[in-house]
Amino acid sequence: MEVKEIKTVVENLADFIDVPNGIERLKDAVLSLATAGLLTEQKKDDGSSEDLYGEIIKHNPKLKSKSPTVDQMDGPYKVPSNWKWVKLNSVFSIVGGGTPRSNIASNFVEPQNDKAIHWITPADIRKLTDSMYVSHGKRSISKQGFKSSSAQLLPKGSILFSSRAPIGYVRIAKNDLTTNQGFKSCVPFDNKSVDAKYVFWFLKSRVLSISENATGTTFKEVSGKSFGDEYFALPPLAEQKRIVERVDELMKLIDQLELEKKERDEVRGKMAVSAFYSFGTEHNDFALKHLTELVKTPSDIDELEKSILSLAVLGKLTDSNDESKWSKKKILEIADVTSSKRIYKSDYLPSGIPFLRIKEISKLSRREDVKFELFISEEKFEEIEKRFGAPKEGDLLLTAVGTIGNTYIVKKDDKFYFKDGNVLWFRDMKDVSSEYLKLMLANIIQEMKDSSNGAVYKALTIIKLKALEVNVPPLNEQKRIVTKVNELKVLVQKLRDVIEK
Repeated sequence: MEVKEIKTVVENLADFIDVPNGIERLKDAVLSLATAGLLTEQKKDDGSSEDLYGEIIKHNPKLKSKSPTVDQMDGPYKVPSNWKWVKLNSVFSIVGGGTPRSNIASNFVEPQNDKAIHWITPADIRKLTDSMYVSHGKRSISKQGFKSSSAQLLPKGSILFSSRAPIGYVRIAKNDLTTNQGFKSCVPFDNKSVDAKYVFWFLKSRVLSISENATGTTFKEVSGKSFGDEYFALPPLAEQKRIVERVDELMKLIDQLELEKKERDEVRGKMAVSAFYSFGTEHNDFALKHLTELVKTPSDIDELEKSILSLAVLGKLTDSNDESKWSKKKILEIADVTSSKRIYKSDYLPSGIPFLRIKEISKLSRREDVKFELFISEEKFEEIEKRFGAPKEGDLLLTAVGTIGNTYIVKKDDKFYFKDGNVLWFRDMKDVSSEYLKLMLANIIQEMKDSSNGAVYKALTIIKLKALEVNVPPLNEQKRIVTKVNELKVLVQKLRDVIEK
């Protein structure tokens, strides 16, 4: 996105708040502009950052020998001429953290202990609601624990940057504190020359860039040297304060817009659910015509799919439905529900008749390419088929353990066997088509999930399914329902593609 486009976004926040990931994209745009000097006015009486940097050097004479000039340092992007690109370690002392060497109880105390030293971990920051400051964590460390660690006491106003697990939490120390090894903290050499809030916003804007320099195999970490060598855009102090004021103002506005959006989404969500369940009624046209206005989030799509399933098995999606011709039956009356016979590991072969598990059946249900990994011999398959039967065209398989609810209708040319217990097998169907049974089972599983907070997703049993009563329409009506559902699925997928872009 070009600078002009970003400025247009920032100047018209309310119009962009509803785009996908709009909130985060707006905040990123604000920080990108602010830290490039494009949201504030540059004033001559602010002076130059060169003079400001000279003041910083006075507080740390060691910098004199390595002080870069503007010409020698080309920053990552263009900034105003009176700013100066420097390295973080030339403006701040970069301080790591530490943990008491011996993990004994006396080293750790409750954070309310006045004699303790506040000790911060990345996990503490993750739980904070305050997005800018940190004062204490879940635990503090005793003076004894502090002495046994490699940690240093960070003065109030230090800026904390989590350098691992995860990378990129930024906070300002509200009081004196220390951290564990998960941070690289910035302690200003001259706290009168830098505004802590400006540093906070600047580091937030550079998280992705800093993360790119992380190293490690078990987990990624930004080293103290790498962090210290990061570029830092140093504006005059007066402009730092103007930037902070402008960013705070815009972030507050975005937060307010986010709250308003949340309230709108709640109202729209209720309207959407109501509209979705109007398919097949006299208000059907309204729901179809206004889908793009009602469906804005992935959760809306989920609700839409659920409502389509529910209405389908109630006969509310088609115009020609005659409910008097429907009949109530138990599943065991319309299909034989069983599973396969056990196949032992000793029967596995590197080639032969494919032997499917949940993984392969789930891929088949999603119409994905499947690479078969297990096989049984032709002789073993023929023996089982002769004695107990094998999947044939029109049979339906349902994953029933772990990954639950994936269904596959066996095709004419399929020749395979499958793992017992984990997959349920519906065969010898009476008065019901495979396609309609698939819809019916999907709705049953969804209702079980909704009513039991997911507990049903541990496993589905043959006994439970056989006993369920369902409403079964005539075969010609089943066909019309399946056709309508497939048409709506195409529409739903188009909506999902737009939302997830």
